[in-house]
Amino acid sequence: MRTTPGTGAILLPFFDEDLYSVTKIEVIDGGTGYASTDPPKIEIKETATPFVEGVFYPVINHPSNGSIVSVVVVNPGSGYFPLKNTIGTKVGIATTSLVEPQFVTKEYGAGIIIGVS
Repeated sequence: MRTTPGTGAILLPFFDEDLYSVTKIEVIDGGTGYASTDPPKIEIKETATPFVEGVFYPVINHPSNGSIVSVVVVNPGSGYFPLKNTIGTKVGIATTSLVEPQFVTKEYGAGIIIGVS
């Protein structure tokens, strides 16, 4: 099982309303302890399986405190349609082989704030 360092980042994704692709991901809290040499994988959860999975690269302030300072949308993907029976969309940072969302604080719209422990 792959384990990457870091904890506590909170990210806010924004979606295109036509293709449901990710237009940008805003960093609300960059967390600490992430390593630019072993960056975490960022995934969008609780949406339909996308037609094309997006690729999101975290820019990490290293060696200072290892916080995520921004997220580059390398490929926005498409088809991140919200599931009908869910309250919000979760963004996870994979620090293990599982993405472990901590909480959802805003319903689907311009984006959902998610914390990952």
